[in-house]
Amino acid sequence: MKQQDKQYFDIIAAADKLLADKSYQPAKVQYQSALKLKPDEKYPKDRVAEIDLALSDLAKQKALDDQYTAAISKADKSFALKTWEQAKTDYSAASALNPMKPIRRIRYWRLKRS
Repeated sequence: MKQQDKQYFDIIAAADKLLADKSYQPAKVQYQSALKLKPDEKYPKDRVAEIDLALSDLAKQKALDDQYTAAISKADKSFALKTWEQAKTDYSAASALNPMKPIRRIRYWRLKRS
């Protein structure tokens, strides 16, 4: 085995481990290093594309989580100020952003019944 091949496979092995650990940026750097050694190889190109997609999904989820946190904070403030209709609207908006996350259910159901 040529030295370049060994170096390539060592880099790929390290990148694969990083990817399995969801260390996306370091894995991407490693795959890009492998591509410098063998620019025509499909495997590292596919992994870079996979990482780019995962990073994009993570960024979208973080943005949604940030919106949800802001909506819950707004609802809690409305609740604390005893502006019940606004609190009900705000909790509903938070729930619509992420229906799988629990909102302040006790508060919300008390408001909904009123």
